[in-house]
Amino acid sequence: MSQLIKHVDITNPDQINMSPESLAVCQAYLQCKDTKQMEISIGIPEQDIRQQLMRADVKAYISSAAFAIAERNIDTIQDRFESLIEHKLEEMEESELGSKKDISELLKDKADIEMNLMKLRIKLLETETKREEARMKTQINMQINNNGGEEKGYDKLLKALVESNS
Repeated sequence: MSQLIKHVDITNPDQINMSPESLAVCQAYLQCKDTKQMEISIGIPEQDIRQQLMRADVKAYISSAAFAIAERNIDTIQDRFESLIEHKLEEMEESELGSKKDISELLKDKADIEMNLMKLRIKLLETETKREEARMKTQINMQINNNGGEEKGYDKLLKALVESNS
Protein backbone atom coordinates (compact mmCIF):
# COMPACT_ATOMS: atom_id res chain seq x y z
CA MET A 1 0.00 0.00 0.00
CA SER A 2 1.42 3.39 -0.94
CA GLN A 3 2.06 6.00 1.69
CA LEU A 4 -0.69 8.61 1.83
CA ILE A 5 0.45 12.19 1.42
CA LYS A 6 -0.98 14.94 3.59
CA HIS A 7 -2.51 17.94 1.84
CA VAL A 8 -0.87 21.30 2.56
CA ASP A 9 -2.56 24.65 1.98
CA ILE A 10 0.26 26.28 0.05
CA THR A 11 -1.44 29.67 0.28
CA ASN A 12 -1.27 29.57 4.10
CA PRO A 13 2.30 30.26 5.33
CA ASP A 14 1.41 28.79 8.75
CA GLN A 15 0.98 25.34 7.17
CA ILE A 16 4.31 25.49 5.32
CA ASN A 17 6.58 24.26 8.05
CA MET A 18 9.87 23.45 6.34
CA SER A 19 13.37 24.80 5.93
CA PRO A 20 14.20 27.33 3.22
CA GLU A 21 16.33 24.68 1.48
CA SER A 22 13.38 22.28 1.36
CA LEU A 23 11.15 25.01 0.00
CA ALA A 24 13.77 25.85 -2.66
CA VAL A 25 13.91 22.16 -3.64
CA CYS A 26 10.10 22.06 -3.91
CA GLN A 27 9.95 25.13 -6.10
CA ALA A 28 12.81 23.93 -8.31
CA TYR A 29 11.13 20.52 -8.67
CA LEU A 30 7.88 22.13 -9.76
CA GLN A 31 9.77 24.10 -12.40
CA CYS A 32 12.07 21.51 -13.96
CA LYS A 33 11.68 18.05 -12.28
CA ASP A 34 15.26 17.10 -13.25
CA THR A 35 17.65 16.77 -10.29
CA LYS A 36 20.70 17.79 -12.35
CA GLN A 37 19.00 20.98 -13.53
CA MET A 38 17.78 21.57 -9.97
CA GLU A 39 21.36 21.27 -8.71
CA ILE A 40 22.47 23.94 -11.18
CA SER A 41 19.56 26.30 -10.50
CA ILE A 42 19.56 26.22 -6.68
CA GLY A 43 23.15 25.22 -5.94
CA ILE A 44 22.35 22.23 -3.71
CA PRO A 45 24.16 18.92 -4.42
CA GLU A 46 22.05 16.36 -6.29
CA GLN A 47 22.32 13.79 -3.48
CA ASP A 48 20.91 16.32 -0.99
CA ILE A 49 18.12 17.16 -3.43
CA ARG A 50 17.19 13.48 -3.70
CA GLN A 51 17.12 13.18 0.11
CA GLN A 52 14.92 16.27 0.38
CA LEU A 53 12.51 14.85 -2.22
CA MET A 54 12.04 11.73 -0.08
CA ARG A 55 10.83 13.71 2.96
CA ALA A 56 7.10 13.58 3.74
CA ASP A 57 6.70 17.35 4.15
CA VAL A 58 8.39 17.99 0.79
CA LYS A 59 6.19 15.39 -0.91
CA ALA A 60 3.08 16.94 0.65
CA TYR A 61 4.03 20.44 -0.50
CA ILE A 62 4.83 19.30 -4.05
CA SER A 63 1.63 17.27 -4.26
CA SER A 64 -0.49 20.17 -3.03
CA ALA A 65 1.21 22.68 -5.34
CA ALA A 66 0.84 20.37 -8.35
CA PHE A 67 -2.84 19.89 -7.56
CA ALA A 68 -3.36 23.66 -7.29
CA ILE A 69 -1.60 24.19 -10.63
CA ALA A 70 -3.74 21.49 -12.24
CA GLU A 71 -6.92 23.09 -10.87
CA ARG A 72 -5.94 26.45 -12.40
CA ASN A 73 -5.11 24.81 -15.73
CA ILE A 74 -8.44 22.99 -15.79
CA ASP A 75 -10.30 26.23 -15.09
CA THR A 76 -8.42 27.90 -17.97
CA ILE A 77 -9.25 25.04 -20.34
CA GLN A 78 -12.92 25.14 -19.36
CA ASP A 79 -13.05 28.90 -19.93
CA ARG A 80 -11.48 28.48 -23.36
CA PHE A 81 -13.96 25.75 -24.28
CA GLU A 82 -16.85 27.99 -23.30
CA SER A 83 -15.53 30.94 -25.30
CA LEU A 84 -14.86 28.68 -28.29
CA ILE A 85 -18.41 27.34 -28.19
CA GLU A 86 -19.76 30.86 -27.86
CA HIS A 87 -17.63 31.99 -30.82
CA LYS A 88 -18.84 29.05 -32.95
CA LEU A 89 -22.46 29.86 -32.14
CA GLU A 90 -21.98 33.51 -33.07
CA GLU A 91 -20.23 32.49 -36.27
CA MET A 92 -23.11 30.18 -37.19
CA GLU A 93 -25.69 32.90 -36.51
CA GLU A 94 -23.82 35.52 -38.57
CA SER A 95 -23.14 33.34 -41.59
CA GLU A 96 -26.30 31.29 -41.25
CA LEU A 97 -24.07 28.40 -42.21
CA GLY A 98 -22.22 25.91 -40.17
CA SER A 99 -22.53 22.51 -38.74
CA LYS A 100 -24.07 21.64 -35.46
CA LYS A 101 -21.65 18.73 -35.52
CA ASP A 102 -18.77 21.09 -34.65
CA ILE A 103 -20.56 22.37 -31.59
CA SER A 104 -21.71 18.93 -30.52
CA GLU A 105 -18.11 17.67 -30.73
CA LEU A 106 -16.90 20.60 -28.62
CA LEU A 107 -19.64 19.98 -26.05
CA LYS A 108 -18.78 16.28 -25.97
CA ASP A 109 -15.09 17.05 -25.43
CA LYS A 110 -15.95 19.51 -22.67
CA ALA A 111 -18.22 16.94 -20.99
CA ASP A 112 -15.46 14.30 -21.19
CA ILE A 113 -12.99 16.65 -19.54
CA GLU A 114 -15.46 17.49 -16.79
CA MET A 115 -16.16 13.78 -16.16
CA ASN A 116 -12.44 13.01 -15.91
CA LEU A 117 -12.00 15.94 -13.55
CA MET A 118 -14.86 14.69 -11.40
CA LYS A 119 -13.29 11.21 -11.25
CA LEU A 120 -9.96 12.71 -10.16
CA ARG A 121 -11.63 14.78 -7.45
CA ILE A 122 -13.44 11.66 -6.19
CA LYS A 123 -10.11 9.80 -6.02
CA LEU A 124 -8.59 12.70 -4.10
CA LEU A 125 -11.49 12.69 -1.65
CA GLU A 126 -11.17 8.92 -1.19
CA THR A 127 -7.44 9.27 -0.55
CA GLU A 128 -8.00 12.02 2.01
CA THR A 129 -10.72 9.93 3.68
CA LYS A 130 -8.39 6.90 3.88
CA ARG A 131 -5.65 9.08 5.35
CA GLU A 132 -8.06 10.46 7.93
CA GLU A 133 -9.28 6.95 8.81
CA ALA A 134 -5.70 5.72 9.16
CA ARG A 135 -4.92 8.66 11.44
CA MET A 136 -7.98 7.92 13.59
CA LYS A 137 -7.00 4.27 14.03
CA THR A 138 -3.78 5.24 15.80
CA GLN A 139 -4.03 4.22 19.42
CA ILE A 140 -1.57 4.48 22.25
CA ASN A 141 -1.75 1.86 24.98
CA MET A 142 0.17 2.14 28.21
CA GLN A 143 0.86 -0.75 30.53
CA ILE A 144 2.00 -0.31 34.11
CA ASN A 145 3.47 -3.38 35.70
CA ASN A 146 3.30 -3.31 39.48
CA ASN A 147 5.03 -6.02 41.37
CA GLY A 148 3.03 -6.58 44.54
CA GLY A 149 4.64 -6.17 47.88
CA GLU A 150 7.34 -3.55 47.88
CA GLU A 151 6.51 0.07 47.32
CA LYS A 152 8.69 1.18 44.43
CA GLY A 153 8.44 3.79 41.75
CA TYR A 154 4.84 4.30 40.69
CA ASP A 155 3.26 2.87 43.87
CA LYS A 156 5.43 5.08 46.04
CA LEU A 157 4.54 8.16 43.96
CA LEU A 158 0.80 7.38 44.13
CA LYS A 159 0.94 6.88 47.89
CA ALA A 160 2.81 10.18 48.35
CA LEU A 161 0.28 12.03 46.17
CA VAL A 162 -2.69 10.54 48.04
CA GLU A 163 -1.16 11.35 51.41
CA SER A 164 -0.33 14.92 50.41
CA ASN A 165 -3.93 15.52 49.31
CA SER A 166 -5.38 14.14 52.53
